[in-house]
Amino acid sequence: MKDTNGKTIRIGDIVKIEGSPNKSDNTTYVVAQDGTNAMYSGESLTLYRVAKVKGGGYALSNGKYNIAFFPLVCYSSRFKFSRAALDAATIEVLIRAVPERFTVFKAGNEHEPPETEKDSFRAEIMQAERDIGSFSCLTKDVKKLTAFLSNITLKGDQVLSITKRSEHSDYTYRRGFPYKIHKSS
Repeated sequence: MKDTNGKTIRIGDIVKIEGSPNKSDNTTYVVAQDGTNAMYSGESLTLYRVAKVKGGGYALSNGKYNIAFFPLVCYSSRFKFSRAALDAATIEVLIRAVPERFTVFKAGNEHEPPETEKDSFRAEIMQAERDIGSFSCLTKDVKKLTAFLSNITLKGDQVLSITKRSEHSDYTYRRGFPYKIHKSS
């Protein structure tokens, strides 16, 4: 999908929506899905609301309704927006993702089964025991995970957890293996 300036929107980009009839949609987001991830279907964008933090960067919003989709949709019976009004909203890329900024690596010396095509990474950003944002991708698409995290700044009470999940057994799949992320300079 392209923004108002013709730039292709990718996972991890910081974007801004303007012109939505629902005023709460007119804000800044990070792109979590762009239709290229093999674990998800559909062409629409999945967006998480972000807020600018002191010292630069963007942190995920910890609000209850922090997810949006583009093209915009309205699932609420409280609002009666026409498709034309929702389609009039525009989206613009503010900051590009830089997936090369991070490397994902194993956290411990735990034994892992041999990797398969269906193994995946899951990153969760938690705040006070509540998941405020998550992202999953196949292990072969690790650049999508690092792109998603490249423009995210964690607030003091937010925790990032990355696990690698395997299809080898139900126990392994549920528990996962811990991974960490390293920021390059």
